[in-house]
Amino acid sequence: MVTGEAAVASFRLAEQRAAAEFGLTITERFLAIGTPVGKARVIEAGSGTPVLFVHGGGGFAGHWLPLLAHVSGHRMIALDRPGCGLSDGFDYSSVDDIRGHAVTFLGAVLDALGLDRARIVANSMGGLWSLWLALDRPERVSSLALLGCPALAAGTSAPAALRIISRRGLGRALERPATERTVARTLTMMGHPGNLAHRLPPAFLQLCVLGANLPGASSSFRSLLWRVLRLRGARPDCALGADELRSIQHRPLAVWGQHDPFGRPDAAHRFAALTGADLTFAGTGHLPWLDDPEHVTTLLDPHLG
Repeated sequence: MVTGEAAVASFRLAEQRAAAEFGLTITERFLAIGTPVGKARVIEAGSGTPVLFVHGGGGFAGHWLPLLAHVSGHRMIALDRPGCGLSDGFDYSSVDDIRGHAVTFLGAVLDALGLDRARIVANSMGGLWSLWLALDRPERVSSLALLGCPALAAGTSAPAALRIISRRGLGRALERPATERTVARTLTMMGHPGNLAHRLPPAFLQLCVLGANLPGASSSFRSLLWRVLRLRGARPDCALGADELRSIQHRPLAVWGQHDPFGRPDAAHRFAALTGADLTFAGTGHLPWLDDPEHVTTLLDPHLG
């Protein structure tokens, strides 16, 4: 039987091996965030102007490694959101004000890092949280790059499979331990080519499996889905509509996969029209840097300055 300590140790080892495969040297830090979150973990690489990377839904900081390997000239800080990676576990179903929670959490992370403001690169749910931060505390955001459709923005939703899993009881009944096969299937569901998993470095693929199987990761992800989704789409208090998107002070960079199932190209153009975003399509899936990290980096570099 694999214990929680053994699972964490295996995850850490796989993360270091994956980073080495990408030519990266990473360090980790735990940030004291306080009640109700506890501690949040970040991994860091490089030096220079700080950039905060905020992952999506059930992801974790290590999902950014393929992109971090191509970005240079910056102190890259990749965050494990609450209940993800090696940050403390978290039950989102108990959060009444999910937007306030997200904004307070990201602000506390910046405080703990000693940053008044930061350039932010975000994906999916991390994109929604970062947009909320840019709206509610614009002085804390220097620039915003959104890779993949930001969750629940401009009328977007989530694939049917995630809306079904979000139902209490049903998600738990359907749950199975992650394997390389289920990771490959998930990537395909997210719009990536069917052979993407076979093109990823072995240690990175193993990291994805181990990260999904960390103690508490699946229950935290289910609670997040339940909190933000209904069967027919986004919960009203989580959806980010046209009026607020028009009021964003920062002109985002939006890099969208051609077949991102969270928001098709028409949603991408609608988002860009509302926010004034610099929109470009790259790769096919919801995590476009996995498809084409070099192209995404060429788009990201000028935006990061």
